[in-house]
Amino acid sequence: MSFWLSFLGQPGGYIVMWLLADLISKENTSLACILKVVTLIGCYTGLMCHVVFCLKPLLYQKLCRKMPDDESNEVIKVIDPIFNPPMYLAGVMLWFGIAVIVIAAILTGALPVPKWCAFLNPIGSLIVLMPLKKCGVRIIGALGFGFVLLSVLLIIAANAVVF
Repeated sequence: MSFWLSFLGQPGGYIVMWLLADLISKENTSLACILKVVTLIGCYTGLMCHVVFCLKPLLYQKLCRKMPDDESNEVIKVIDPIFNPPMYLAGVMLWFGIAVIVIAAILTGALPVPKWCAFLNPIGSLIVLMPLKKCGVRIIGALGFGFVLLSVLLIIAANAVVF
């Protein structure tokens, strides 16, 4: 389920970030270009991360039926060195790269929205949702919700430009 949600969400996230970059480019072309590159790398590696995160438990379940747990763990550990670098890259790009660039665009005025909108990003959602998750509340993932917040930011920014 997680993979399919990511598969469907990646294009939407990419489009939202591209449209935000277009709005930012009116005031700061460098920042907009960096946002487009970070978005491309983040969305591409992010989908690959979902494949790995979703396949590892399924693979482990199948392996445990055929061999002992310790051997199954060893097989699963072989995957990590191959996919850890893209996963770290995706994490940096999707969590911090996009959020920092959007925050910078808001604080410098390159994105014409109120300053409080700087919280509408994956880092803002992490601050709000992680304490709830730690308390046992079952809610959407912080990164996915952060991209929903970026969609809200796009709506606010688009309305600010139009009006």
